[in-house]
Amino acid sequence: MSFSLDNPTIQRLIKSALDFLLIYLSAYGLSKLVSSLKINEKTKHRYRKIIYYVATIIGFVILATIWSGTTRSLTTIIGVASAGVAIALQQVLLNIAGWFFLIIRRPFDIGDRIEIGGVQGDVIDIGLFQSSLLEIGNWVDADQSTGRIVHCPNGLII
Repeated sequence: MSFSLDNPTIQRLIKSALDFLLIYLSAYGLSKLVSSLKINEKTKHRYRKIIYYVATIIGFVILATIWSGTTRSLTTIIGVASAGVAIALQQVLLNIAGWFFLIIRRPFDIGDRIEIGGVQGDVIDIGLFQSSLLEIGNWVDADQSTGRIVHCPNGLII
């Protein structure tokens, strides 16, 4: 196989790389802009996470359009992929559904003290698949931190 810029696969690879670079440089710049704002750290953290989630979704859509070729094949790809995802990634989808619940309903926020699945702790991060707690209690008295970070799947919320 020869390397030629006239090759459609090489053109798609180059376009994909350039789009990927453009999207994530834009997300990085927006993240730095948010970091310079005069707002509290919780809000900055939330905005930065939203920026990277949106950039990832936009990246997947752009890559799908670059590699699919036509609208008909794109809908076929989406149909087959969604069926495979629903079967193979049940637990992952449950964790994502739990994340949507946490983002929309806000039963707790970063800094709150909660108990999930028998683990008590202070919430330090709410991610797409898991929430991170700074564990308290357990073998340490007086509700002090044990220093351990416990990751609880968001599916436990549901």
